[in-house]
Amino acid sequence: MGPCKRSACGGASGFTLVELLVALTLFGVISVVIMGGLRFGTRVWETGNDRAEVLAEVDAVQGILRRYMAQAIVPQPFGQRAEDSKLFLGEPDRLRLVAVVPAHIGVGGLYQVEIAKADGDVGEEGALEMKWSLFRPDDPFRIEDIGEDGEDTLVGGRRLLLRGVESIAFAYLGDSSTGLDPFEWNDTWPDTDVLPALISLKVTFVGGSQLFWPELVVQTRLARAGR
Repeated sequence: MGPCKRSACGGASGFTLVELLVALTLFGVISVVIMGGLRFGTRVWETGNDRAEVLAEVDAVQGILRRYMAQAIVPQPFGQRAEDSKLFLGEPDRLRLVAVVPAHIGVGGLYQVEIAKADGDVGEEGALEMKWSLFRPDDPFRIEDIGEDGEDTLVGGRRLLLRGVESIAFAYLGDSSTGLDPFEWNDTWPDTDVLPALISLKVTFVGGSQLFWPELVVQTRLARAGR
């Protein structure tokens, strides 16, 4: 009786070297595909989280500005108004207004609030900043004394809201009593006791920034204190 094959004699069959190499190769390819998918999914997840954080930051800043801009008022009477003082200063790159600040933020009452672009030092990026100071009719310029190094107090302070700002642009929708076209946006607002119906703020960021600013348009209360 001659020799028989392992399969014919009931012996256990095994993998040949070629089959083992093919299996290992396939396993390696599948592992690479799986790991690549995991890395891609991780990057997508991290990018989504970063994007959500950026949007939340901008949304929070817009919420703060919207609250103060909507609460803008012109206090009446204002008999001690200083020469050249403006209760509402509307410029292309700066907005100063008087608004009611709730007590939980500090000392409640009327505050001057200024929103403008802060230019950084050489090599530094600009920023969107907000300053506030307790409103005093006999000293309407005290908000200008709030310096960059000043600490926040219960009656005033300064805060950088967003960094990496290249430019900002305010616009104001007119009122016919001011001599402006009520249906056209203007980049300045005259020194009157009439507030604009709408205030717009556009912000552009330096190149490479992940921040995106949807145009902020706010309707003012169009009210005077004591009305």
